[in-house]
Amino acid sequence: MQSLLITDDVHQGQFVQHGFKYESIPMHMLPFNSPQDQLAESIGKSDSVFLLLHNLSYLEALIPQLQIPEHPFPIIILAQNFDPRLFDYVKQHKIHHFFTRPFPFRSIAMEIRNLVYRFREQTHNKVLKVRDLEIDRTTYEVKWKGQSIQLRHKEFILLEYLMLNSGKLLSREEILESVWDRNANVFTNTIDVHINKLRKKIDYYVQDKFIHTIHSLGYIFS
Repeated sequence: MQSLLITDDVHQGQFVQHGFKYESIPMHMLPFNSPQDQLAESIGKSDSVFLLLHNLSYLEALIPQLQIPEHPFPIIILAQNFDPRLFDYVKQHKIHHFFTRPFPFRSIAMEIRNLVYRFREQTHNKVLKVRDLEIDRTTYEVKWKGQSIQLRHKEFILLEYLMLNSGKLLSREEILESVWDRNANVFTNTIDVHINKLRKKIDYYVQDKFIHTIHSLGYIFS
């Protein structure tokens, strides 16, 4: 896996590179004002891109270069300080996550590995189908017998993980680590709550339910 760090602060970028080195995430760094052809070449060779920018307005110039339909990859913002605009960037420009200082390198490394794995899987199998339930991993559409079902982002990621592991017994710990990250600060009943929300949206339509609870062990999707 090869990551690219684009930054307007080379000194801080070197610190970030060093932090990810200890998490076994190789990272090439380029200044924000690098020639466009150099940026394009590096972006095309990367599995993920990190944006470490003091000036968030630079994102407007970068985002068009990062949207490559034939080479999708996760994009992470590393912000020096929290800014409410970060939520807008995630929502509007297909930024997959943002973190603020101090950067939790271990958690970010786990997150990016999961994202890169998902993107690689996505390029090989864009549509998942179990019985009459179908999800499109590129458009985030969910359909049952052609009828659209609206899911929130985390509900979609949870359903995707369950469908990728259809027929397997999944413990709560496995789901937590893969969908939330085992270091995430979540309540003990978060998984059960999200499973129940998902059930109300997909099991509502069928007599033979998709999600089965195995007492004290976890869940099976089939």
